[in-house]
Amino acid sequence: MGFASKGDSSLFLAARANPKARAASFLGGCDVIRLSMETNIREYSRALDDLGRSQMPFVAAQTMNDLAFGARGKLVEATKRALTIRRARVLKGYRVKKATKRAPVADLGSLDWYMRDQVLGGIRRPRRAKALAVPTEALRPSKSASIGRAKRPGALLAKAGPRAPFILNTRKGEVIARRKGRKGKTQVEILYGFEPQVRIVGRVDMGGIAAREAATQTRKIYGRQMRRAIATTRRRFPKAAA
Repeated sequence: MGFASKGDSSLFLAARANPKARAASFLGGCDVIRLSMETNIREYSRALDDLGRSQMPFVAAQTMNDLAFGARGKLVEATKRALTIRRARVLKGYRVKKATKRAPVADLGSLDWYMRDQVLGGIRRPRRAKALAVPTEALRPSKSASIGRAKRPGALLAKAGPRAPFILNTRKGEVIARRKGRKGKTQVEILYGFEPQVRIVGRVDMGGIAAREAATQTRKIYGRQMRRAIATTRRRFPKAAA
């Protein structure tokens, strides 16, 4: 997140954020989404007294951290609305790498590589297999419907019996199918098709959430942190603050 000033001496904060997160190394080298939030608050130090200027590095870092954690909370709620969450660890995977006085940059990202697609969208290709298994409406009647482990390709093909799913060769390629219906009137139902790649539409607007948090909360957080920092300094060092 960046900040723009208006005027030479008055403090005016208008926060902006990059609308697109980017793939990067984040917290332990995981290749995941990352959104950096930066500040040039120090440019406003000319409008402050000596005490205010002395607290600027601390205030800048705390402002970035509060913005990042605020955006993280809204990101969790947005993810709940946009996706079917089967594991709580997905939401816990959103982490903040805190800003410091020397480096007032806070990073907001996810520890889970697959969340990058949900935020950025793009093309997903198979990581180990030759193709991706894409469920049909027989298994996923809606985009928000979840598919349990028992209905994933490996589990289905591991089943035995006359009604067990099987690989079927069609004109368009191989599919996973099963027979349904009564004896003598069975039909073949397609469960999965195979594609070399799949286009995914991003459903969690991480950049937009961060931008709105910055635009609405920066001035409030900055003022609160500066007042707190000055009050603390005056209590600890009354002579220096006089």
